[in-house]
Amino acid sequence: MKAATKLEQKQDRAERGAALDNFLRANLFLFFRARAAGEAMAQSFGLSTGKWSLMRSVREEGPQTVADIARARPVARQGVQRMADQLADDGMIEFIDNPAHRRAKLVRIAAKGEETLRQLDANFAPLIERLAAHFSADELKIATDAVKKLSAAMAALLNDSTLRATLLEPRLDRKRRTASLSAQDSRAIDDRVRAVLVEALR
Repeated sequence: MKAATKLEQKQDRAERGAALDNFLRANLFLFFRARAAGEAMAQSFGLSTGKWSLMRSVREEGPQTVADIARARPVARQGVQRMADQLADDGMIEFIDNPAHRRAKLVRIAAKGEETLRQLDANFAPLIERLAAHFSADELKIATDAVKKLSAAMAALLNDSTLRATLLEPRLDRKRRTASLSAQDSRAIDDRVRAVLVEALR
């Protein structure tokens, strides 16, 4: 079989990069819409989607430290700590001793939190069933596998200090350090991120 020429390889990378960009954008808009629906439902229980997500994490994955929860998202630990403190004040979660670390408490779902999640799941089920009717089980599995594969590739990128410094933390000269990136800079960074992700997903 004839080997692909450099031009064909370049065109293939460009096509897959464009497809990945569309995939990322579609998932981003899906996230915004799902968050809006979740916020409307969570607010009836005095929660936010962030608090709902935190509670589900510790229910499904077991007790974790605040740092573990923040790292898995990834978001700032301080924001997760504020949510955890508020949930603890409301009796939704509780802090328990951590055998592995004296100072870093574990977050565990409380009985009130379990009941709240049960009610939320019950209220959310009709929406899930209505949306699921638009797809076959195979379509949903393929979509889920693709998102998980992309999430793993993105996690690997973020955990690689060299790639992160090259792609996500461009060095700016002193004059521009306090200024926002130009459109050209942003496009260049986007192109490099897409290229790395495309290669990671090969």
